[in-house]
Amino acid sequence: MVSNSDSKGCQTTLEELCEGLNTDGKFSHLQVFLHRNFKCQIGSKFLMVTPSVFGLVVVKDLTYKNGIVIVEFLDCVTEQVGNVRIVINDERLSVLFICFEDIKSIVLTDNKKVVDDSGLLEFEY
Repeated sequence: MVSNSDSKGCQTTLEELCEGLNTDGKFSHLQVFLHRNFKCQIGSKFLMVTPSVFGLVVVKDLTYKNGIVIVEFLDCVTEQVGNVRIVINDERLSVLFICFEDIKSIVLTDNKKVVDDSGLLEFEY
């Protein structure tokens, strides 16, 4: 669920934020959810990558309040809930969420190319 908890007092409304998310928009630096083939959404698994840590998470909620996007997530290893705060006017990349289904697809495709079992030998015992 994406919500705008307090648009009063914010210089940017939720609508302006959404409009600015396109490739050449004012907030294009906020395109932190990456995917290729799979439609990822709230409740999907992502590889979350920050400058200091990475791990598998489930994104639980998105909230926008006072110029900050808050991404609430569940860590799949520790089962603890945490959040990442992204200041919309800070253009430095602080976090990426990569769709885990896409990662699995890439790895499986790559493994099919590496493993060629047509040349395996069968032994009789």
